[in-house]
Amino acid sequence: MNHCHWIALILSLVAARVAAVKVGIVGGGIGGASTALYVRRLFGDDADIELFEMGRLGGRLAVEELDGHRYEAGGSVIHTKNRCMMELIESLGLQTKPAMGGTFGLWNGRELVFTSSTWSAITSAKLLWRYGSDVFRLRRLLSATLAKFDGIYSLLDSGAAYDTVEDLIMAMDPSLVKLTGLPLSQYLKLSGFQEGFISELVTAVTLNNYGQRPDRLHALVGLVGLAGAGDELTSVLGGNYQVVERAVQQSGASLRSERVLTVEFIGESFLVTTGWAAESDSRQTRSFDIVVVAAPQTEDQPSRVEWLGLPAPLQFPGTYHQLSVTFVEAKLRGDPFSTSTVPDDIFCTAGCSDELNSIGSQTPVNETSKDVLGDLSVHKVFSNSALGKELLQRLFVDPQRQEEVSWRAYPQYNPRLGPAGLGNFTIINNLYYLSSVEQAASAMEMSALAARNVANMAYTRWYNRSPPDLRKIKHTEL
Repeated sequence: MNHCHWIALILSLVAARVAAVKVGIVGGGIGGASTALYVRRLFGDDADIELFEMGRLGGRLAVEELDGHRYEAGGSVIHTKNRCMMELIESLGLQTKPAMGGTFGLWNGRELVFTSSTWSAITSAKLLWRYGSDVFRLRRLLSATLAKFDGIYSLLDSGAAYDTVEDLIMAMDPSLVKLTGLPLSQYLKLSGFQEGFISELVTAVTLNNYGQRPDRLHALVGLVGLAGAGDELTSVLGGNYQVVERAVQQSGASLRSERVLTVEFIGESFLVTTGWAAESDSRQTRSFDIVVVAAPQTEDQPSRVEWLGLPAPLQFPGTYHQLSVTFVEAKLRGDPFSTSTVPDDIFCTAGCSDELNSIGSQTPVNETSKDVLGDLSVHKVFSNSALGKELLQRLFVDPQRQEEVSWRAYPQYNPRLGPAGLGNFTIINNLYYLSSVEQAASAMEMSALAARNVANMAYTRWYNRSPPDLRKIKHTEL
């Protein structure tokens, strides 16, 4: 065989290997969908991607319909400085709408301790009167924290990849890792914030965003939640779930509406078995070179994957917080809040019972202004358990129409674990666990960042070279 034939053979073998890159993704939420899209952008046509989601696409990005209108039931706002999410929205051809602001009140379970004004200058003056300079100091703190995130975007774009969540956070800024071992309340006290500010305004935000009080959240996730309650917020016109749907569509991934039962490691590849546990004849097994699990695997998850053939047993510590989301079409009563004029949004402070977190006035996902609603009055109630009829009657005037969604929305955080509780992205070579990033902070942007990181790592390890810089590639060319 001459040299030309040898070269042709080698090239054909290389081409066969490239064409054989089979990627399996478990989970059809924002993490799984963005992983599929980033893998496609890096691997191009040399990847065969399959995404498994036994339910609907979107995961915890979901809408609920009430009386012909649809409302955000899961992740509802995106900070405009969240570069991954904003880039995804733009590249997927989606439109945004500003967050619908309104008046708000802080409720201690007996009365409103603070109410905002329709005039921002008056609200600022009232905040200054009650909390002194803490509000403005918090804004500076959040701005500084967001600035520490900025560096990770250029690192990931240039091909960097991190095995652990701790390493990813360290790459942002080493000081952020220390925050995972400190309760938010303690961190704010050490930073000079007053107890009243923490027990009222900060508690109201953390209960609304994570269903947990600031002494139970570590400081990093607490600051992420506080940033999500500030200015510069947006959402996708028509519903945030569209980011997931379009990302999967643009990735070219084959969508499998199947439950993943087992992932088995066999030498250099993985066997993924799907179906239903009680119906062995309905099971299917597929082989993959790379597997990314983008669905929580803690012990409290009802649809955990069984892991076979791994060198050591896997443990996913922690649990997820059970959240109940209730949509009610009715007017709020003034009596429970000791006021005749009820604000648009009610946030619970430290004085509230554990059953209620917040009540928010809602705008349909396809509307850009509350002015179009007329007499329509829909509220979204966050609570840690289903709302009883007695409480609904006490809060609302004749609450006839209501819809309820219950899910494990985010981790139950434990500051005592510190960095050791953050977990790994890499389980073994070519097997990745995306949801570990939620132990640092559960947010759409964090899932997208983790997906970008895992896609980089998958490419680097498969080809044994750094991935291309996506900033130099037009997505329309992929």
